[in-house]
Amino acid sequence: MHLGRGIEGSSTLTYYEPTANWLMMIILLTILAAVLAKTRRPRWVLLCSPLLITCLLLSYRRSFWIASALGVLLILVLGTSPAGRRLLIPSSLAVAASIWLLGSINFQSNLPVVKRVNSLSTSTLETNSEDRYRIDERENVFAEIEAHPISGLGVGVPWQATAAPLSVEHEGGREYVHFVALWFWLKLGVLGLCAYIGLVLGSIVLALQAWRRSVDPWLRAFALASACGIAGLIVMDTTASFTGVEPRFTLVLAAQIGLLGVLARGPRRERAGELA
Repeated sequence: MHLGRGIEGSSTLTYYEPTANWLMMIILLTILAAVLAKTRRPRWVLLCSPLLITCLLLSYRRSFWIASALGVLLILVLGTSPAGRRLLIPSSLAVAASIWLLGSINFQSNLPVVKRVNSLSTSTLETNSEDRYRIDERENVFAEIEAHPISGLGVGVPWQATAAPLSVEHEGGREYVHFVALWFWLKLGVLGLCAYIGLVLGSIVLALQAWRRSVDPWLRAFALASACGIAGLIVMDTTASFTGVEPRFTLVLAAQIGLLGVLARGPRRERAGELA
């Protein structure tokens, strides 16, 4: 229907809202984790996977593409064997290098998806007014944080464009930051920054505990997918503010973390037989 927000001249963001993209990403990562664990699954689960991949691809959300790629890699490493887990750090470095290389290549194509991938190029970031805005925004936010490093500005207080002029102006844009850690620091001070770091790291630890303790194979797959997905969320939060800032996304993430807490408190796998 070509409804949605226009980007790159002729493309349209379809599933622009992050909540829909997050749900699709977690479902796909859960299916992958279940397949690697050789879990019995209904045929419709695999049949719907191409549709989910297509929807996620046509969302044109670059941050979710990168987070999905990172999540797939982490699941392949953690969900295969203990020997493969030793390759976690080298594999993560390889993904980072691949992303950098992908942004360095100038693809020549009229396809909207290829144009969106090509927009990751450093030269394109400099010429695209929206991406240039993020660079100018960050300079101004750093200046405000330097002026208020402990207490922050406070929620509802806009930052000022004193360090760098903005390429464009957005309604309410000066109360938003395209980097969630900086948003927490700017709005809530250094304690807000510590709270965000504790939230994401604690959620990953909680998801890994749920993965180890859950008995049901699909719950184990969900827990592993959540751990790898939240690791990808940390990357996404460097390009836009989702966690704690976007209300619908935050509600879904909070429910997900709550479910992981319930799973992590369940009986350990080795004791399941005794308790049964």
